[in-house]
Amino acid sequence: MSKKQAGRVVSTADGLPYYSFRKGEISWENFLKNFTEVIKLKAISSPLTPSDLADIFAEIERKELRVETVLLNAKTFCDMRKWGRDILDLEKRKKELQKGLMAMVWGAYIIINKNVPDGTVLVTSEEDKKVSACLKLDQEEYYSLNGINDLKEEAAELHRRLNEVYNKMEEMIDRTLSIPNLKNIK
Repeated sequence: MSKKQAGRVVSTADGLPYYSFRKGEISWENFLKNFTEVIKLKAISSPLTPSDLADIFAEIERKELRVETVLLNAKTFCDMRKWGRDILDLEKRKKELQKGLMAMVWGAYIIINKNVPDGTVLVTSEEDKKVSACLKLDQEEYYSLNGINDLKEEAAELHRRLNEVYNKMEEMIDRTLSIPNLKNIK
């Protein structure tokens, strides 16, 4: 099912926006091309906070548009889930949860979809207005266990190399002190 708004066809196949993207019918890159404007925001440190999300909402609202949807993947939603019921209106209906609707925040849908890249939050205006704000969280690889192990290995390698340098220095000092002419110089 679809409805026509201002000469555009807006998909409402399951009652939530961006059906084609959510069903994996178009890629992330092609999905972003559908917007007349994508406002790219600076990366912030993870985890996502309510204040960060409010700033993203403001980017859409500056255009005098209403925010309709927050799209992210499950890994990024984990940060939001910790905000609690004072901020999030968590979805309880199984039918809506199966569509990816996890909650609502400040009147906007929060939709979880695996097609949204890790650490990305996309806030969109009403579907027919086609404006979005995209925020990339700074989730460095070092926050993962693999990143920590990589740092430990790098530190061990630096320690080994430093020991080699000290050993070479000691050898050079010993050789220098063992030269006969240097022993007589005082």
